[in-house]
Amino acid sequence: MQPHFIKNSAHLPNQRPAPERQETDFVGALYAGEPTAWTALVDQWSPRLYNYLIYNAIGEAEVHKLMRIIFSEIVRAIAGARRITNLGVLILSVAHRHVLHHRRQSPLIMPPKLRQIALASNEDDDRRINFFLTFYRFAPDIQQILLLHHLCEVDLEEITQIVGQSTEVVTKALSQAQYYLS
Repeated sequence: MQPHFIKNSAHLPNQRPAPERQETDFVGALYAGEPTAWTALVDQWSPRLYNYLIYNAIGEAEVHKLMRIIFSEIVRAIAGARRITNLGVLILSVAHRHVLHHRRQSPLIMPPKLRQIALASNEDDDRRINFFLTFYRFAPDIQQILLLHHLCEVDLEEITQIVGQSTEVVTKALSQAQYYLS
């Protein structure tokens, strides 16, 4: 007979939040080498990585090359039995490192695809052009924080892990940039 304060574990509510459990299950499927999990990973992350890389003034051909390299590093990290606590942080950390490396080697210019967006003919042309001109005047580290937060929809805690900065630095960068972009 069990004491009254110990409940049967089958009746206890699951203590782990569903999204965390889902990610753990998904990472487990990746560790197991399930092809559908790898396909889902590429399908889920390709659009986000593509946009992140394009907004970093990386040309179309280089974006596709970098995406292959990034996914290869993810495969190696998972195959190497590295414990992954947050798959999104891992993926964006690898992408961020490659972006910074690329930006150090290539001059910063507004990519043609963004130039087309900025020059698209509609009533918001001036605001759009001003946004992009202002954005590309920020230091690369501020640009990365803005892109991760607004484009990739990464939360503050994860951005700090990706860029290796404190919460205070990231918060200050976001608020100052917001002032100039408004």
